[in-house]
Amino acid sequence: MCLKQSIDALAISLPSLVSKYSNVHKIYSHIQSAISESFVIKEISGISYKGSYNLESETITIKSDLDEVLKIRTLLHETAHALDFTMAPIVNIPRNQHELIAESSAYIVLQKMGFDTTIYSVNYLKSWMTDNKELTAILQRIHEISYRMIMLLAEADASAFSITEESEEKTT
Repeated sequence: MCLKQSIDALAISLPSLVSKYSNVHKIYSHIQSAISESFVIKEISGISYKGSYNLESETITIKSDLDEVLKIRTLLHETAHALDFTMAPIVNIPRNQHELIAESSAYIVLQKMGFDTTIYSVNYLKSWMTDNKELTAILQRIHEISYRMIMLLAEADASAFSITEESEEKTT
């Protein structure tokens, strides 16, 4: 699947996620609040990328004009980068492995929250993977980071997980 096809597939799946979670803005706000206890989060307009993490300033930047579901996905991806670099900085790890760690960790957390970003995430991972053995080499790191993110979100005053559970209950 090419990049355009994966973007189109994501565009098709986003409305269904938004309708499933009528309070996506509230979910994003709670995630943002929980993460901002550890890292500075800035929403910026006029940038070409979706998000970034600056190690020196410990700042996560999110493109402000993204829809809420994409903001959630991007914020979790960038938080995974932040945790990756702060938990145990490994200077000699290639950039593509950092990207694999961040996207895999974000995907796990999103799945736990009930958001299915499989099409986007699989294609993103494929774009950065140079060898099938790479994921095996970083699985422990992915596990540690996704676990830490889940705990960070679960332990927040208003857990993002409880909000997604409330949304699921209303739709069933």
